[in-house]
Amino acid sequence: MNSASDAWTYCFLIPVYNHAALLEHTIPRFLSFGIPLIIVDDGSNEENKAILKRIAGSSPDIVLISNSKNNGKGVAIKQGIAYCKQHAIDFAFQVDADNQHSLAAVPAFMGRSRAQKNKKHSIIGYPIYDSTVPSIRKDGRKVSNFFVSVTTLTPNVRDSLCGFRIYPVAETWRIYRNPFISKRMPIDMELLTRLYWRGVSIIYLPVDVTYPENGSSHYKAFRDTVILSAKHAFLCCEMFFRFPVIFFYALKRRLHP
Repeated sequence: MNSASDAWTYCFLIPVYNHAALLEHTIPRFLSFGIPLIIVDDGSNEENKAILKRIAGSSPDIVLISNSKNNGKGVAIKQGIAYCKQHAIDFAFQVDADNQHSLAAVPAFMGRSRAQKNKKHSIIGYPIYDSTVPSIRKDGRKVSNFFVSVTTLTPNVRDSLCGFRIYPVAETWRIYRNPFISKRMPIDMELLTRLYWRGVSIIYLPVDVTYPENGSSHYKAFRDTVILSAKHAFLCCEMFFRFPVIFFYALKRRLHP
């Protein structure tokens, strides 16, 4: 571990929409890692809001940002990144609130991040599924991964949709200055694409994923496939205007992996 990274600061960033009961069970585990939690309530119902307020009141290391209406995951992450920027936090560790990702992977992600020479890096999870995963979720990811490979000129995109990742706050905030950034489901894929475009070092690490028997998901196959496809098409078009820079960083990755 290099001395510069010892001073880097981290927090968990958890966007949540009506998953408060699931999240509450994992709060002690989150707190055990010794970094703050930024929870962004994306317009949950009153029952869930009450749980989230209880969670926020349980520890001074938990910050709750609450929205009166559902604005979308992209907006929730933007709010969390803005909070990190305002409070000089270097990295935001995004974890979806649906309990699908194993928190056992947190030390490996944090350790890999701190082992880097500078802050211009992002640690992206790729799922290791058990038998609970619906086949449509795995197949859909393959299509998204392919398009991200095309738009970034990167052949080894392991996963573009996993909601378990570490973002560099400064670089991610620069991306969010673009007014056309996704407000909803495609945000994970789009942020990854644009981090590649900015020359950020992308490191993939495995994370175990389970679909809890009593869990819930906001994923809607047809609706979200259409939205995601539209965003991929938009990024493919934008790629042509950015091609020289994209090509430069892709070549740099090939020469200096």
